[in-house]
Amino acid sequence: MAAPALDSIKAGDVYRTRDGREARIYATDGGGDYPIHGATRWPGERVWEDATWTARGLYFPQNGDCGRDLILPTALNRRVFEGERGRDVTVFTSFERKPGPTDRFDWSAVTSNYEPGAPIGYGRTEREAIDALLDQLDDAEVAATEKACTHGA
Repeated sequence: MAAPALDSIKAGDVYRTRDGREARIYATDGGGDYPIHGATRWPGERVWEDATWTARGLYFPQNGDCGRDLILPTALNRRVFEGERGRDVTVFTSFERKPGPTDRFDWSAVTSNYEPGAPIGYGRTEREAIDALLDQLDDAEVAATEKACTHGA
């Protein structure tokens, strides 16, 4: 993922770091090699640790530590699947690196009419997440058809 541009990093916004920390930005006009000032913390932790970044959102690049580099908030990607698996569906996908040793849940996919409790597909790739979502939709459709058949007889 490319480093964000300085003009896209805004004071007051909350971001994520490559290693999954929450990052909040206090200022982007600090001057010098590290004009972006803020703090990071691990999800669920209470303590914030101060941090500074280069204009491109890189954290202390000379030591090779890229875990605390800033990544921009993920935008939802809209995909329309017309006729795939016999259905027309609009799917929104997003990528967010989760902390931990696995990347199985970094991509997620939901339908455009998502409500809490509705299926969510997860995967290592965008396509895996979409396929997982479509599998869940297929399973729900089969279950609904089977239920209708047994109660309609």
